[in-house]
Amino acid sequence: MKNIIKPFVFKQNKLIFTHIPKCGGTSVHQMLYEIFDDKYRLFSGKPEQLKNTERLHAGGGHQKYGSNPVHNKGCELVYITILRNPFERLFSFYKHVQRNPHHHLYVKVPNIKSINFYHFLEHLISINNPEVSNLMCSMLAPNCTNAQQAIQQVEQEFSVVGIVENINSFTEKMQKMFPCHKIQIPRLNTGQGNPMSLDGKTQQLIKDSNSMDIELYAYFSKKTTNKVKKSIVN
Repeated sequence: MKNIIKPFVFKQNKLIFTHIPKCGGTSVHQMLYEIFDDKYRLFSGKPEQLKNTERLHAGGGHQKYGSNPVHNKGCELVYITILRNPFERLFSFYKHVQRNPHHHLYVKVPNIKSINFYHFLEHLISINNPEVSNLMCSMLAPNCTNAQQAIQQVEQEFSVVGIVENINSFTEKMQKMFPCHKIQIPRLNTGQGNPMSLDGKTQQLIKDSNSMDIELYAYFSKKTTNKVKKSIVN
């Protein structure tokens, strides 16, 4: 992650928010709309959203690094993202699918309304669904095959990496990037997620299928915590 956060220059920079599902991204989109107004676009896969992208200063969505339509528009790119404890993210994802009949997995998972968390994950893992296996690493560092490679790429390419569990640190970094704006992040829409309530078998399944995400999260969580402690001491 770039050590010095530079103020965003609207004539030189393009900002891209890589929104990992169930990591508080809805609130970040709202913050970015307040900064950029109609020069920000949330891309959700609709063809009409690909028109007139050259006029945009920023874009966000569930696209992997390098795949957002704002990427490669001739300006210096500024990437930001937010991570979440993988155990909490996956549990929140499970609850989200259960309560949303329009979600693409709602009709693909057998007995979705009554299936427990373990069998939900087990089924999706068995059909190689990427949404429950190291999704954070695959979105932020698509070509990396291990956690250390992913960490290195995120450090190099992302200007701000936030942590849901320490959102104040993310807000402070964004304030440095946009000193002329009052940065406020609305309540994070992270849903339900409590890894402490998971049984051992479920925790092991998550560890086996998300070891890269767990390492990535631990690295940036520790880095963020250490910076907060250092600022308090100073």
